[in-house]
This record gives sequence, structure tokens and C-alpha cells, in this order.
Amino acid sequence: MAQKVKKESIRNLIQYKNLSDDEFDEYYENTILANIKLDNTFNDSIKNKIEELAKDYDIDDLKYNDKMQLDDLATAIVTLEYLQKVLFAENINGIDNANIVFVDKLSRVISSIRSDVSKIQDDLKLSRKIRKSEKEENVLTYIENLRIQAKQKYEEVMSYIYCPKCKMLLGNTWFQYPEVDNSVTLVCNRVTDDGRTCGHTFTVTSKELMKNKGHNIKGIFPGT
Repeated sequence: MAQKVKKESIRNLIQYKNLSDDEFDEYYENTILANIKLDNTFNDSIKNKIEELAKDYDIDDLKYNDKMQLDDLATAIVTLEYLQKVLFAENINGIDNANIVFVDKLSRVISSIRSDVSKIQDDLKLSRKIRKSEKEENVLTYIENLRIQAKQKYEEVMSYIYCPKCKMLLGNTWFQYPEVDNSVTLVCNRVTDDGRTCGHTFTVTSKELMKNKGHNIKGIFPGT
């Protein structure tokens, strides 16, 4: 019923008054309805493109003006995709004097639309959605970074104390205030290959360890 009313309304327009009913019916079927179908197809393509964008970008919280820009973005992308197909077809068929001007103008239009797409994307500042796999990867990366930072911090604050006589590592220590002249005395109880106990007694200060980069004997680690 709506289509019939619409057809009758169009029939009454001044530009069609000189057409016979048969001529108008032919024009209506071949031109007007065809354009309506094309328009519906184009609108469907824009709707589908917005749905595609919604899968990759956060668009739920866009304001009204931003949604209008989103429609413009989808329209530009759909138009760009169609024109690129047309340009590809022209290139496949070959460029000659008959179509070289058309191809040149079409290339310029495509380049202009690409710029429009880029500008609209920048204006909207769309942010990509974080997928589940990306979240999991981010968590794993975060944990690994924490582990590395903890290891670096541990190595920075821990001191390694060796027996000056036999070079045996006797312990690790961490001073809350290494700049204060704290001291620790150790007795090496290492049993040597000949069965004797080293027995060396020595004292190490926190200032000494800090000065030697966490070691009481230079040369045990590279850079000490």
C-alpha cells in the first residue's frame, strides 16, 4: 500500500506530467525502483560496516555528534571499497586513451576519501577493544615484568659475603640502612678437600659491601 501511494505521489510530480502511463510505469520500474534498491543496498552496506567497526572498536559510549561521524566514516569506507574495486577492474582491463582520464580522476577521488577516512578516525579517537587473548597476554607480560623488576631489585639490595681465605660464599644479607656502619662477623666452616675446616673468622661492614657493589671481595663478579 505504501509503495502504491509513493508511486502515485511521484506520478503527480511536474516532471512526469508529459509521460503517458505506460512510459511512466517503464521509467518507474527501470529507474526509480532500481535507484531505491541501490540505495537500500548501500544503506545495508553502511549498517554492516558499522557492525564490523563495533567488533574492533569501543563505540557504545559515543555521543550523538560522534555517532554522526561514525556514519560518515562507515559511508566513506564503503564508498572507498567500491571505488577500489572499480579501479582494480579498470587496471585489469588495461589503461588506454579511452579510460586514462577516468582512471586518473578515480585515483584522485580514492586518495581524497582515504584522507577523509584517516581524519574521521583521528577525530573520533576510536580505541581498539582488548580481546580476551590480548588481556591474557597483557596479564602474563605484567607478571613477567614484575618478576624481572623484583629480580633486579633483589640483586641491587642484596650483598654477597665470601670467605676471604677460601672464597666460599657464606651468606647473603640485606641492610635496611647500608650507609650506617653496621657490621657482621662470620666464621667459615667449610671443609676443604684434605678434610680440614677453613675456620677463618672475619668481619664485614655494610659500608664496605656498598662500596664494593654488594661484595666483600673484589673480582668475584665481573665489574667488582
